[in-house]
Amino acid sequence: MKKIYSLLIASILFLGAKAQFNQQIDIEVQAVISPSSSQTYNTVDTFDIIIRIKNNGPSTLIPGDEFKVSYTIGDGTANTVTVDTLLLVGDSRSMQVGEGRTYTLAKDFIINGNNIYSACADVSGTTQFPTNTNKFPGECERFVVDLNENLIQINKAYFSQNKVIVNLNDQNIHVLNIYDITGKLIVSRSNISAKEVSIPFEKKAKGFYFVTVAHQNGSQSTAKFVVNQ
Repeated sequence: MKKIYSLLIASILFLGAKAQFNQQIDIEVQAVISPSSSQTYNTVDTFDIIIRIKNNGPSTLIPGDEFKVSYTIGDGTANTVTVDTLLLVGDSRSMQVGEGRTYTLAKDFIINGNNIYSACADVSGTTQFPTNTNKFPGECERFVVDLNENLIQINKAYFSQNKVIVNLNDQNIHVLNIYDITGKLIVSRSNISAKEVSIPFEKKAKGFYFVTVAHQNGSQSTAKFVVNQ
């Protein structure tokens, strides 16, 4: 009997040591489910903010653990809202390796104003596994409030070699603005006549930024990019 107790104690100590030293996890936001790009919202509409998170391992996440999630909704202006929150993995069921689940971050969210918006969510880790090793832990969904979305669109925006590259579906851009995550205007360009724009962006702090373009006909588009070097 003493031998059995000794083995149980050794097993508990081993698992505790493993949990203590295994501080990394690979998790990702697979999708922003709501709001959705397939729907055009009215100014008076409310919507839930719903995302899907997947555990890529190598560890199982227990019910008491919490995701560290940051989500941003807005059009890249000062009206943009960013919220950092903790999201419970589950009430009673562990999240296995390879499993994905849907979570509601906020209910009855409302946006004031008509524009093209982005809803973005990122997961930086959990309370028990604070380091997320996933290279792309976030996802965005572009949606429209009371606008006809067949006009200007940012196909891609990214940071490379101290420049921001913006690919567009049109070359008649009235103004292009870049904002930091707080809504502060960093760069502004006007009267652009190219579908690919390269903008110097040296010595900027690491993190997320928004680029917003306005067409000469009044339509707008917003995209998010990250500076990681």
